[in-house]
Amino acid sequence: MITFYDSAWLLTTRKHAVYYRTGIVDTVAYKFHGPVNEFYRSGKPLMKGTFRANIKQDTFYFYYPSGKLETKGLYRDDIRKGTWTNYYASGAVKEKVIFDKAFVRTLDSFDGNGEPNVVNGTGLWRTDYLVTPTLSQVVEGAFKNGQRQGTWTYWLVDVTKGDTTLECTETYKDGKFVTGKVYTANRSPEKISQPRKIVFPEFARFAQWGMWKRSAYPTQQDYPYLKFLAKDSTEVVMVTVEKPAEFKGGLSAMAAFVNKNLHYPKGAPRDGMKKKVDVSFVIDRDGTINQESVTVVRSDHPSLDEEAIRLVKSFPPWNPGTQNGKAVRCRFVLPVMFRPY
Repeated sequence: MITFYDSAWLLTTRKHAVYYRTGIVDTVAYKFHGPVNEFYRSGKPLMKGTFRANIKQDTFYFYYPSGKLETKGLYRDDIRKGTWTNYYASGAVKEKVIFDKAFVRTLDSFDGNGEPNVVNGTGLWRTDYLVTPTLSQVVEGAFKNGQRQGTWTYWLVDVTKGDTTLECTETYKDGKFVTGKVYTANRSPEKISQPRKIVFPEFARFAQWGMWKRSAYPTQQDYPYLKFLAKDSTEVVMVTVEKPAEFKGGLSAMAAFVNKNLHYPKGAPRDGMKKKVDVSFVIDRDGTINQESVTVVRSDHPSLDEEAIRLVKSFPPWNPGTQNGKAVRCRFVLPVMFRPY
């Protein structure tokens, strides 16, 4: 099956497509099985990998619009594992990193001219990635024998204006977190008791994988096998491909747990506006939260991100998701709302 997507990865028609995907879809459960390939509208590759009932498995490849390789690495049951290699747009190796539980270690890192920064796990490291369409996260620090060492800094860069803001500093000794501070405009630095959010968060668009969200355009005339598409519907449709995992006691019980356990961080902005952090996580077959999978897919402020992750990791076991009567792993995205009053 070929499916077409707009710039927000909403299902659309060929005419309005920015990306398209090819793969085998189970038209009963509406899940991808086996090899999946994604392309830019130009026809150049964007991603290729293997899915098992929408769960990422084995080696994945991601590409620049030019067609050159950007990133490659291994997934095991939807979680990044082992060594991942990132490349510059020129094709030169940028860095090799190891995903080890909830932590990232660097093996080798090179600047844009090919000069080494980190060799065999030792040296100075700098990386950056987009956290919103206009904000880039910059991380700088040192590794020694593959472990964080000394002071690490996190910066936010407005890619449209070029403005740079210091977010956070962390101090490590032989890979162990010692202390840290979060910086907020017009406030004194706030001490933190644990490291910042994971470096290299999961690709944000994977948060809605398997949720057949669509734009206003596609109908069954475009996709005859997608029976959930009404001919004249204009609403966003989200098809549940299995009985999803559920917080024990339902939404009201989860809301009560969140209200009791969520705290507004001292260092977070208090401008009278509600804040939202979207957190993605996996509920394992036994209903427990997979601690390695918890990551921010929509950031707001460093201290809010940290608190949202802490909250999700503290959830008690859920009722696991099921398919055909058997427990299955489910990915869930929770919008964590903060009210500064």
